[in-house]
Order: sequence, then C-alpha cells, then structure tokens
Amino acid sequence: MNKIKMRNFFKISILTCITLASLSTPSTILANSHPGYSYESNIGYQNPSWMAKIEDSTKISEISIPGTHGTMALHGASFIDENLTRNQTMSLSQQLNSGIRYVDMRVKRVKDSFAMYHGVVNQKAVFEDVLKETIQFLKAHPTETILMRLKEETTPENGSLSFEEIFLKYKNVNASYFWDPNSVQTSDRNNPTLGDTRGKIVILQNFTSTQLYGIDYEGLNIQDKFEIGSGPNEIYTKWIAIKNHLQNTNTNFNNGKIYLNHFSGTGGAAHRHQAK
Repeated sequence: MNKIKMRNFFKISILTCITLASLSTPSTILANSHPGYSYESNIGYQNPSWMAKIEDSTKISEISIPGTHGTMALHGASFIDENLTRNQTMSLSQQLNSGIRYVDMRVKRVKDSFAMYHGVVNQKAVFEDVLKETIQFLKAHPTETILMRLKEETTPENGSLSFEEIFLKYKNVNASYFWDPNSVQTSDRNNPTLGDTRGKIVILQNFTSTQLYGIDYEGLNIQDKFEIGSGPNEIYTKWIAIKNHLQNTNTNFNNGKIYLNHFSGTGGAAHRHQAK
C-alpha cells in the first residue's frame, strides 16, 4: 500500500492543472475579488460542455484540463479550523459545471465503503455521493470526460476490506461509466483519446492493486512542490516550479506523456498570498 504522507493543514488549492501539450485552456475562470483567488461558493461561471469542441482523435496529453486539489475538502473538523483545513468552497456539481475535469478524491476505508477525507478530517460525504454527482453530470453532458485521482488518505478503520475490494464494489455497479484500459490497445492505455473516454470516469490510480483500472497516477509527469515556507522567496520558488513545468510540457508536447501541474501549496504564507 502506498505510504501516506500527512501534510499540515495550512493548505490552499487554487487550480490543479493537467497541463498538456497545447496549453490552450477553456475560457478563463476569474474569481470575484482577484483572478488568482476566490472564496465564493458560486463564481457565476458555467462551461459544462467545453470538450464537445475537441476532436475525438485528440489525445488526453494534447488537452489542457483544469482541475481542483482536494476536490471534496469543503469542511474542517470544527468552525475553528475550517478555514485552514478546507480546500474548496464550491460543491462537486458546481466545479464540474464550471469546467473542472480533473478531480482529486481522497478516501478512508470504512468497513466495505469509502468515506471522503482530507487528512484525518471527515468531509461529510461518501464515495457513493461522488459517483452519483459525477455520473449524473456525465449523463447530462456525454461529450465530457472526468479524470479522477483516487487515493487512500488516512488509516483505515479496523476490519475494513482491502482498497481494491471496496473499489470494485463501486466500479462493478457503475461499470458502464468507468473507462476500461483494456478497451484500447496496450500502447494507448496511459494516454487514450478523448473519443475513447467521452462520457466516462478515467481513474488516475493512486493505489495498489492486482491490476490497473485506469491510468497509473505515478506514471504521470508531476510537479507537486506543495511545501511553501514563510520566507520572502518561498512563493516565488513555487511559481518557478509551476512555470518550469509548463515550459517542459510545451517543449515535450509530442512525447505522449500526461503532465500534471499542481498549483496547490501548504505552509506559512497566507492563503491569499499563495494564490496571488
């Protein structure tokens, strides 16, 4: 099982991008008060079918896909720490309708089910809720695809089934909405086309199992410099990491690899300053 690194909760998520070759994004999402930071539960922006404009033959690695970090992290353990522990103020449905296509799902094993967690904090939702919202969205917008990172966030409850056993319970019930890597030739399994995945959830598999149920998360080209100290140059250093990864993506646009660029950070700087 993957080792879980517990990160401190001074965490802000602005936008996690799977930044890919073209670097062409859908229409810019602007915050109400600052283009880099929003604390609103509804930003008043809708773009639910932007993938409809992209050719079926386009590889996932040729699309710039906006996403969120800690997608379901909407709650703190109490009102005291809520502003420190939550990553999002928009619901999953609002995120999907605004154009988000990469979601970051972190779960705890509870007997035979997954509960949504951020660190050790219960997010008052279960994985069934996530699938219900996501599948409902895909039914309404079959031109879209959702890339879903799935990882074990914290220590499971005693007596729980294995991660793979629980995952398969969810997958088997909703099999027609999960992209199957065996549906394409071996060379395309880490980078399918949009046509192969429309109307589907593509699991970015961040857990161990006996077989691959989507795309191997660890096989992506990832920038995740999440620790941001309080020093005067720390935020700039994070920006340099983001910029360098964007440039690497653009330079190596034809290597067939998916690039994941985390804009999220945790540390001593205030959330707004990190985002700006």
